[in-house]
Amino acid sequence: MYQKQLIDIGLSLFEAMVYEFLAVKGLSSASHIARQTGIQRTMVYIVLKELQKSHLVAQDTSRKVTRFHITSPTKLERFVEHKAGLAKTAQAAYDSVESQLKHAYGIQSGQPGVRFFEGLDGLKKVYADLNSSGTKEVQLVRSRHSPNKDMRDVISEQTEKQIELNIKVKIINSTDDVGINKRLHKDNERGTERRVAAAEVFLNPAQILIYGNKIAFTTYTEPMMSVILEHSDIAETIRSLYKMTWDRTAAETKAYLKKHITEQKTS
Repeated sequence: MYQKQLIDIGLSLFEAMVYEFLAVKGLSSASHIARQTGIQRTMVYIVLKELQKSHLVAQDTSRKVTRFHITSPTKLERFVEHKAGLAKTAQAAYDSVESQLKHAYGIQSGQPGVRFFEGLDGLKKVYADLNSSGTKEVQLVRSRHSPNKDMRDVISEQTEKQIELNIKVKIINSTDDVGINKRLHKDNERGTERRVAAAEVFLNPAQILIYGNKIAFTTYTEPMMSVILEHSDIAETIRSLYKMTWDRTAAETKAYLKKHITEQKTS
């Protein structure tokens, strides 16, 4: 009747069979349950004990032979709520050790940890991972593409979070990055350092974040995709390439800023 639903709720097969039998037949002894369900009697006792621990079944000792019956369905509702609570606790516990475990696995196996995320939620997960990593400096390569409104809102919220967490950010922009001139005015108050690279040679359709031993890539075009790759050697290699680009664009950035200031004064 509803054995499958009971299993989906969280009961084992035998627990669902016994619970369903009692729900339909009412008061029954363990022996009667065993005969009618085909479950071994010793197993029936084990199952009944588990169902009683979960407050789903109670016993009646008014007669010589103990009989069993289900409790109010509200107890089953409490059981579901308890399972949901355990699932949330388990998820929170896993989230708190996920990075460390994957890092340890990467070291032991020599294989990098790679996670893929789709859509805007993927970008949010990247930022959540960054914020919980404990890092105090991030290297960022901005995409040359303009983010849509929803992305801008998420990025703006992340910027404020980075300021709150005192995370310093180094950014490399392409000169054709829309809105760069507006952001230049806010760099000091945000604890941001910036380099500018010529658009004709700096082709960067995806955003790149480097933090700790992780690299996070996010595409700005549809379908939007984010990838977090965790491996110390790979992170160090990308960080080294980032530093080389950073150092070599110092003069170019100085010239760009000088031109920008001049344009502001004449406008």
